[in-house]
Amino acid sequence: MIAATADNGIGIAGIAPESKIIPIKVLNSQGSGFVSDVISGIRYAADLGAKVINMSLGVLKNYLSRSWQISLENAVSYAISRGAVVVAAAGNNNSRVENTYPAGIKDVIAVGAIEPVTDQRAYFSNFGKLLDFVAPGVDILSLRAGGTSFGSSSVLDPAYSRASGTSFSSPIVAGVVALIRSKFPLLNLNDIYQRLKNSAVDLGSRGFDNYYGYGLVDALGALTVNTVSPIYSAKPISVISPIFSNFIYSFSRPTRGAELSPDLPDPIPDSDFGNSNFIRFEPPSYFPIFQLSETENKKSASRKNKRNISKSARFSQLVN
Repeated sequence: MIAATADNGIGIAGIAPESKIIPIKVLNSQGSGFVSDVISGIRYAADLGAKVINMSLGVLKNYLSRSWQISLENAVSYAISRGAVVVAAAGNNNSRVENTYPAGIKDVIAVGAIEPVTDQRAYFSNFGKLLDFVAPGVDILSLRAGGTSFGSSSVLDPAYSRASGTSFSSPIVAGVVALIRSKFPLLNLNDIYQRLKNSAVDLGSRGFDNYYGYGLVDALGALTVNTVSPIYSAKPISVISPIFSNFIYSFSRPTRGAELSPDLPDPIPDSDFGNSNFIRFEPPSYFPIFQLSETENKKSASRKNKRNISKSARFSQLVN
């Protein structure tokens, strides 16, 4: 969705088709993973010079111990200190964004979902004072990740499917951020945020509100709006080079073969977390996103009991 090739008559066009993607796998084919992998992935992407980090995944904050919350917060702060803009899906629980990580972390741009045609808030989209913007997130056409369960119930052909969730809203905003960084490579996080805010299409109550944030992100407007902040920051961020200034690191359901290199340096040594190194991410079906059948409810209850016993927390890719 972020960088799909445009003008080739095939499939879909990405929001920022000229962007360079750094594909780093942090979740398995079912959308589950370990918080330590996400932390390592954020830091690794930042060290590679990623200028936009998209995370279409999340976990209920109270599933994480305070030490894991701090570790995730520190990883985000590290990426921002290295010049990255961090964007995350707000979550599909129809609950408050501040209860979901990483979207609820300070300085992360949290993105909710709306219906593409009506611009109405999607019923599942999280809300609250930490919601920044919204973007389409219902019945979105996207590439289907090979070898995964993603989109299996709505496959159009082997390569594409339609699905819903804030996982699809987040990369749209990340793509717009990439366009801004490409046109204005010296802008800092605050300058970029002001461009998004000043150009957003106001939805819901006038001005900021808990259900739409500052509104629907407008790509063209973000590139042309006049902002209070100067176009070029007095303290520019460092970039690798202009040609790589729009690097994007997108967390997503993995494509077949897109795996971390075996010699990938882990910035979070296992010993730092004792015996409880890993906290698992959770597939979306564990969350109260939609009504489950009686059979599914029993399975969910069984899983919940296992989770309580193990005291583990899981992240999910936020696909509804």
